[in-house]
Amino acid sequence: VLDYELDLWGRLAREREASEALLEQSLFAHDAVRLNVIADVVATYFDLRSAERQLRITEATVASREETFRLEQLRFDVGESDELALRQAQSELESTLAQLPGQRERVRMLEGALALLVGMTPAELMAELDYGDTELEAIALPDGVPAVLPSALLLRRPDIRSAEAGLVAANAGIGVAEASRLPRFNLGGLLGTAAGDAGDLFTSAAGTWGLSATVMGPLFDFGRSASRIETAEALAEQAEVQYRATVAQAFNEVRNALVSYEASGERVEAIGRQVAAFERTLELAEVRYREGFVGFIELLDAQRALLAAELALSEAMRDRLTATATLFKALGGGWQVEG
Repeated sequence: VLDYELDLWGRLAREREASEALLEQSLFAHDAVRLNVIADVVATYFDLRSAERQLRITEATVASREETFRLEQLRFDVGESDELALRQAQSELESTLAQLPGQRERVRMLEGALALLVGMTPAELMAELDYGDTELEAIALPDGVPAVLPSALLLRRPDIRSAEAGLVAANAGIGVAEASRLPRFNLGGLLGTAAGDAGDLFTSAAGTWGLSATVMGPLFDFGRSASRIETAEALAEQAEVQYRATVAQAFNEVRNALVSYEASGERVEAIGRQVAAFERTLELAEVRYREGFVGFIELLDAQRALLAAELALSEAMRDRLTATATLFKALGGGWQVEG
């Protein structure tokens, strides 16, 4: 038996359109999740590199403070320094040592977070995955963002395309609901045999066939069809609102990402100049301290300021890299216009 429906009102075509749109919506939603996971992996990697850099800075500072304390101990032993300077050197050393456990803990926790994002255990990440030993400052940034970014770039965002596909499916659902109110025309065909003996089953003389046509449609549905149309229209309105909200959110995310990108670059440059100034200040303080022109407090202040600036620079560099990755994600894959 063969059955075929004549799609006079386009119901089947709209059902197919809705199904294809729902499939696209699901695929784009998958791409959106994938893009978010990639962005999380990149941001966590930058956090880890920054934490490692801060740990190295602090360890180097500890070595310098240990040497300072050793020298102050020698000066105190020969009577060239008082106990106050010695205890100040010891206090500064202990304060710096106290930062190490927290920094080591942060490195280990970020290793675990990165391993979780890539589907591994921390041990597997460290033993099997070679994610390189690149210094934070050696990570190359892409070329600068163009002064003008076409809004068409946002059409690549999977969340916008998913919302758009959902809107298409909802509008097609209206057509399906409207067409369901109209009669359906079905054609039926029958192929069979009229053989009286088993040996004649497949002979041409025994073959039979027939055609039939039926018309089906609701006579009294007590408003169910109208309700289905109203529901479909409401779902379409909801999908349109969702689409508009997704687009508005996308533009806001791009705006915020651009602001962060520009501000993070300015912060790196400003703190970089600050670090250079503190390095020179420490050099001069060390010379003047050895010559007896300044006290030990001035030297400690210069050391303390340089350490704080170096740690801040590490955070600023991380924020710069993270802002770049965030802007890349917000634009749905960067700012290069495909030719």
